[in-house]
Amino acid sequence: MTQQEIIGWLRYWQNAQMVALDQIRAFDQVYQARKFCECMRVGVFTDITDLAIWRALVAMRERELHTEDA
Repeated sequence: MTQQEIIGWLRYWQNAQMVALDQIRAFDQVYQARKFCECMRVGVFTDITDLAIWRALVAMRERELHTEDA
């Protein structure tokens, strides 16, 4: 799965209020979020690493910051 696809799923879950992405502020918190949030653990994210999710989350936030600055 590409980083853009991961970002798409993260945004979907955030908009559906399924995942509190704003609470994930460090790489090690991705593991905790996946432990308690089944949608981040199974299904489309079954083979996605915590690091890939973290990198996508960081990239997503960077894009949001650049969008707000424009």
